[in-house]
Amino acid sequence: MTRNFENWGASVPHGVEAHFYSECASTNAIAADYARSNSVSPVWIIAGKQTGGKGRKGRTWVSDEGNLYASLLFSPAIAPSDLNALPFIIALAVRDTLIELGAAPMDVQCKWPNDILVKGRKICGILIESSARSASALDYVIVGIGINLMHSPADAQFKATSLKDCLGNRVSVQTALQILAASVKRRLDIWNTQNFEPVRAEWTSCAWGLGEIRHINTAGEAFDAKLVGLDGQGGLLVQLKNGTQRQIVAADIFPVNTQRYEDTQ
Repeated sequence: MTRNFENWGASVPHGVEAHFYSECASTNAIAADYARSNSVSPVWIIAGKQTGGKGRKGRTWVSDEGNLYASLLFSPAIAPSDLNALPFIIALAVRDTLIELGAAPMDVQCKWPNDILVKGRKICGILIESSARSASALDYVIVGIGINLMHSPADAQFKATSLKDCLGNRVSVQTALQILAASVKRRLDIWNTQNFEPVRAEWTSCAWGLGEIRHINTAGEAFDAKLVGLDGQGGLLVQLKNGTQRQIVAADIFPVNTQRYEDTQ
């Protein structure tokens, strides 16, 4: 259920729509409704509060007022197989946004697969959903972004923070959206689906935990390994204690209380 719809078109780049709801179940859900009932022109859906916000694996995303909850609906002329780079592009756009809002560049890191940290604590999560009726073309993509501007959950799996807590900055949702929408557009405008390397290199340069031991939870097992970097498809490469490398395509990553170990190769 939604209420108090407002047009925020002046807050986003030319040619993009923006609609604010004081409360809704989920901005991704509203974006999907737009995709089914309208032509898929770029549109941001923003909520003051979500009653059914979701993160990865269907987890509840705490969505009280004061933070930014936004979803971008658009229809890129690419194949579904080209989407691998998008989470990293969006992560870098969010990083740009946080730096413009006052965070020190060295403090803002990208955490695989879809989080952004400030001073080692989670400040943003990204959830990307898409629809495709064929292997050659996407119907639409929805990029859901939640940024902790004013508060953060105390009981999150990974320790969290907010812009207010870590910087003392009080930033309005509309200000944050203006900067985020411009940053995302800049990044998407230069996206070359045939060349992941520049994105991989930039993401790697500000990635959390590379070269260090981290605890990895996959669907079927948990283990410690050194984070090595991204493969050509955006998977995470890790090095096991016996020196062999392994590709991870889905997992939750956490710190461990162990010392870095040396390469065994």
